[in-house]
Amino acid sequence: SMILGEQYVMMVGGQVNTTGVCTYGDVRLYNGSTPYQGRVEVCINDTWGTVCDDSWGSVDATVICKQLEYAYTGYGKYYTNAYFGAGSGTIWFDNVACTSSNTKLVQCSSNPIGEEDCSHSEDAGVGCEAPCDNGQLRLADGYIPNEGRVEICMSNVWGTVCDDYFTSVDAQVVCKKLGYLTTDALAFSSAHFGSGTGDIFLDNVGCSGTESSLLDCSYVSGNSISCTYGHNEDVGVRCQVDSSNTCTYGDVRLVGSSNQYEGRVEVCINDTWGTVCDDSWGSVDATVICIQLGYAYTGYGKYYTNAYFGAGSGT
Repeated sequence: SMILGEQYVMMVGGQVNTTGVCTYGDVRLYNGSTPYQGRVEVCINDTWGTVCDDSWGSVDATVICKQLEYAYTGYGKYYTNAYFGAGSGTIWFDNVACTSSNTKLVQCSSNPIGEEDCSHSEDAGVGCEAPCDNGQLRLADGYIPNEGRVEICMSNVWGTVCDDYFTSVDAQVVCKKLGYLTTDALAFSSAHFGSGTGDIFLDNVGCSGTESSLLDCSYVSGNSISCTYGHNEDVGVRCQVDSSNTCTYGDVRLVGSSNQYEGRVEVCINDTWGTVCDDSWGSVDATVICIQLGYAYTGYGKYYTNAYFGAGSGT
């Protein structure tokens, strides 16, 4: 068997065991490189089957993320054409058309269950993110780990913060929350690190600098937000790193992605983080990084070249 998230997925001759008892309407993600992505499988009448990708889109993917209580940014990512491999057994759903109010796949409009004109080469897939806590912060799309667009988690959804009245004092709270120094924290307006997607959760943030979370500061949210130019006003922050904090020789980390399981490879040598050149870089090398970090992979880790996750700095 293999562990997928909190579920055990039994394997029989390389295929999913479709005879295990499951709860009607349950969904799971199978064959992804992380527990939060994969081919969508749904339980109908104690049997796991797949979903056809006809009309499959981001709203449908978002419902899967909601049902599994996984996070997403804007929308769940949708995949078609058996991106995560072809399943086996029954294709339970076809022509799925979810709405934003749906929280489970079985609530969505579709063909009658089991009525389809698909093959498993059309199995639908989904990409979500690891669950996050209310008020959790991250910095996205910066060139170094300690800078980027401020993103905040609310109810397992990642969104952004509007730059109205956002100052260096507010930036200090962000830096403190993320474990960086509060001194010389900088705030950037007008989507300096690029425009985000999805919801803008906070506007008119006003911190005193002593708070431990942006949610402890004054702010407006929901219908009270007045970000005239939308995500073009996404706020960014640059924090300072405590140079006395050293790293362990040979440690690696992934930087520059909103997903913790992918990013620019950085390695610690002599207490200093640096990057890896892509000359001769390939799937076997990527697999070693996945193994070192304790992350899952399918076949091999995926490798990227040409500063796909942004150019680093330093050595």
